[in-house]
Amino acid sequence: MSDKVWKIVIPNYEEKVPISKRRRAKYYKKGEKLAKKYLTGIKNGMYFYDKKGFLVDQNKNRVIANPISAGTPKFWTINGQRMYDGTLHYTARSKITRWMHEYLSQFIEEFPVIKLHKGEYLRVWIDMYKPAGIQNWDCDNQWPWTKWFLDTLVEHNKIPDDSIQIVRSSGQITFIESVQRKLVFNIQIIN
Repeated sequence: MSDKVWKIVIPNYEEKVPISKRRRAKYYKKGEKLAKKYLTGIKNGMYFYDKKGFLVDQNKNRVIANPISAGTPKFWTINGQRMYDGTLHYTARSKITRWMHEYLSQFIEEFPVIKLHKGEYLRVWIDMYKPAGIQNWDCDNQWPWTKWFLDTLVEHNKIPDDSIQIVRSSGQITFIESVQRKLVFNIQIIN
């Protein structure tokens, strides 16, 4: 095992990934649950349903069901459990992966190419520095960082592959309580 450990530090790393620039407006349709003010408005004649079944105001403008989120970006909080539990659509998963590869690329570009000799392999682990806060989260749900990091190293030809022929140890994430938020990717040659 080599004493040398390469480190790639990502200061103030992103914890959320943008998955859309603007969320679409959603409109109330007949048969959907309405807020009390709209139910009262229907009784008072301020709101009614148009021919297509949309709730409209007196000027025949559709009533937006999501006024706070409509037009704003949508973000996904990095969490491996949500990647494959069926709550994240495969196209969103693909978009997130592409975004993360681009994001990590800026930190990997200057990293040297690692050349291994026969019988040498890589060990990769992450030190995650952040305030403990009041959140209750699991270190193991941060596994996508390792996957995206290794895939990006391969993309940039810094390592030939991320299979067991090259990487024999990966996935360890150590949480270190800190005021400063940063990710430290560690790479070490092992025998």
